[in-house]
Amino acid sequence: MAGRIRFSGNLAPEVDFELLLQERYVMACRRDHPLATCASVSWEEMYRHDYIALDITSGNRLVLDQALALSRPNKESICETRHVTTMIGLVEAGLGVAAVPSIAMPMTAHPFLVSVPLVAPEVVRNVGLIKRRGRTLTPAALELERLVRKMPLRSAGN
Repeated sequence: MAGRIRFSGNLAPEVDFELLLQERYVMACRRDHPLATCASVSWEEMYRHDYIALDITSGNRLVLDQALALSRPNKESICETRHVTTMIGLVEAGLGVAAVPSIAMPMTAHPFLVSVPLVAPEVVRNVGLIKRRGRTLTPAALELERLVRKMPLRSAGN
């Protein structure tokens, strides 16, 4: 597990968590970006380029701030967004690169975007279902759980 950091948060004792998948963070960039063809990119290397960050209210930002506490960027981000989808749109528009959960990237080949694994360290987050222990789910919640379990879980490593 050297060079790899996992985060899932702390849950209250009355909450059950069922792991569905583990996903790593990747760098989203345009196909014409200098780092687009790299096999992997360090956080330090990514931060040398114009980058877009999530604002402080994002759960993803908390994960990244904790994981990268010892390797802070040398320069500020060019902007911050509240949502990963907004970040990806800004990357697609050519404003910079961004660290995003791999599952946020398009599942099929995209005409403008690619993802490159981020390493040194590799940051991984757990994604799963949470339920309040001892509570019965509503019919709508049961249906949502059924649909989530039925979804194909793609490889979330890249």
